[in-house]
Amino acid sequence: MELVKYLNLSVENGYHFQIKWKEYGTGEIWATGIAKCNNVLFLTTRHEFYVYQYDIKTLEKKVTHFRNYEGYRNNYHLYSWGLTESNETNVLFGSDGTQKIYRLNCTNNLYTINYQEVKFEGKIVPGIGDMVFVNGFIYANIYYGSKIAKIDIKDFTIVKYFDLSNLVDFELKKGFFTKYEFDRGKILNGIAYDKLKQNFLVTGKQWGNFYIIKFNE
Repeated sequence: MELVKYLNLSVENGYHFQIKWKEYGTGEIWATGIAKCNNVLFLTTRHEFYVYQYDIKTLEKKVTHFRNYEGYRNNYHLYSWGLTESNETNVLFGSDGTQKIYRLNCTNNLYTINYQEVKFEGKIVPGIGDMVFVNGFIYANIYYGSKIAKIDIKDFTIVKYFDLSNLVDFELKKGFFTKYEFDRGKILNGIAYDKLKQNFLVTGKQWGNFYIIKFNE
């Protein structure tokens, strides 16, 4: 697999990445999350049900394992979405498009340790998509929304929303997609964090641009 190609497209196309498989000929996978744990880079896929592991220094593939249908209640997860680092040793956070955020053991093929449900003002918030962990908070896309949720990992409560509908409007104005296409999936969903410059990078599914922003905290 051309992981470098993936890393480039991960910024350009949001979470719907197209990747060539060197091992299996030319094909496409729907890659959803990528995160580092220890010296391993984890890449999850949605429809193919694979998790890939790469050496962080060489980007050589180390392990590929299959997410088991039968064990999906205990393993992350039948449909993976977001994946990000945590403040715990050997733990990544994962989402599956529901209200759940999973604690995943990265020394045991992302086996689910437990999960928490995201809430806002006491009510469940479904649709947690791509996400990134920064300074004790998870910043997450809400599926089919134009906002980023700031989630406190102490109790997994949303403490603030950031409205990015102006970016949606700009993409629409420039003709990168239509309102019809936006309503059917070309949505805001893609977030990363530049630790050196302390900027967020956001984009959407098959958008024309990615955006470097700072949130008004």
